[in-house]
Amino acid sequence: MAAQGTQPRLRVLMLPWLAYGHLSPFLELAKRLSLHNVAVYLCSSPTNFRPIAAPASSAAVGDSVPIRMVDLPLPDLPDLPPHLHTTKDLPPHLMPTLKAAVDGAAPAFGLLLDELCPDIVFFDFVMPWVPLVAAVRDIPAVVFFANSAATTTLFFQHLRRPAEQPPFPAIAFEGGEKELALKMLSLYGNGQLDADRILGSIDRSSGFTVFRTFREIEAKYLDYLPSLLNREVIPVGPLVPSIDGEESYLEEWLGKKEAASVVFVSLGSEYFMSPEEISEMARGLELCKLCFIWVVRSPSTDRPATAALPENFAERMEKEGRGVVVQGWAPQRKILAHRSTGGFVTHCGWSSVVEGMSLGVPMIAVPLQHDQPVNANLMAELGVAVKVKMEVVVDGETGEPVNRFRGDDVARCIEEVVVGEGGAAVRRRVKEMGEMMKGKGDEEMEILVEKMDSLVRRKKKTPKEN
Repeated sequence: MAAQGTQPRLRVLMLPWLAYGHLSPFLELAKRLSLHNVAVYLCSSPTNFRPIAAPASSAAVGDSVPIRMVDLPLPDLPDLPPHLHTTKDLPPHLMPTLKAAVDGAAPAFGLLLDELCPDIVFFDFVMPWVPLVAAVRDIPAVVFFANSAATTTLFFQHLRRPAEQPPFPAIAFEGGEKELALKMLSLYGNGQLDADRILGSIDRSSGFTVFRTFREIEAKYLDYLPSLLNREVIPVGPLVPSIDGEESYLEEWLGKKEAASVVFVSLGSEYFMSPEEISEMARGLELCKLCFIWVVRSPSTDRPATAALPENFAERMEKEGRGVVVQGWAPQRKILAHRSTGGFVTHCGWSSVVEGMSLGVPMIAVPLQHDQPVNANLMAELGVAVKVKMEVVVDGETGEPVNRFRGDDVARCIEEVVVGEGGAAVRRRVKEMGEMMKGKGDEEMEILVEKMDSLVRRKKKTPKEN
């Protein structure tokens, strides 16, 4: 632990990708490092900071070293006003523009390094320019993966050894999921493939890489990854945020329900359900006969996502006391922690499944894109989730592969996981997992700080090349 008034052991500058799902684990890592006498500067756009401004400013508690938030100025682009300097509510067609803006912030980031003089930089895996800017100043830079080791294993197996099958059949892609998941590697931004961004970030990472995971759930992937990444892999635990904030009307509503009787439905902060998906999910929730809280989002303020619901669905469910449909955002951690919550219908983003596991909530997996199919297979392998039957089809409007589900399959899985005899093992296993996760992170953080210390000392002893 840090002692009041002492000099920080190390100074770290962190730069996550401009998404809350990336910023949040970086913040949690910062909080834990601060308890080990490490001073942290957390860097992001002012817009991306907004959801965490209050928690971050008070992140230093007890004997920890304060965490300082540092604004990263992005260049002015005509299609990207400041309120879109984050992936939250960003229209999908503007994602390449956001990547270009972040790339264009490299000179400003260099000036921050000159001003703050950190000993080490932690950066996200889609910003390969960060270690280059740091190297000019002789500062080591380490990539931090906020996603699962299983996902990284499958993706890097494809990138490094495309002719070989990974030796992990339990998490292998099913049906057309491989094309769906690997599509993210072929995305472009500022003239660069995401695959090349990720490879560049790894190849330039100084000495080791850091993963938001722990050996009890991903040991075999953590052991396999060094051969793919050519780097040592350091797990730092689940990094689950604390539960805080004022009580909302949703918690009041939950308080009137029986224990473990409500399903929480949220398919992520960056995914906009199609009208077909909204209709099928509504059908599934009505068929399952259980109470629910469902969060739906829309990329357009002109047409809310709730407009795609069956006629009078939200009003009827609320009148019957069966369900609440929330437009935009809900306090996910507080809802999952409530005694009345008995199941979690999730897209299987890594942050969501880690939160679900840590709070002992059994999951119904509805993976839709990117790393989500791999995470869903991993959760099923661990016995903490049941995966809804998914079918990869070609979207009629975009011509792109998409994962689709049927409402009756959703209803069947919800009933099985929350109240069915067949889901008893899942409910028991996830409770055990939640108890085990309560003690994770301290030992891992000690190891990480030692590795950081060693890297910085080694860097200082190495003569700088001209």
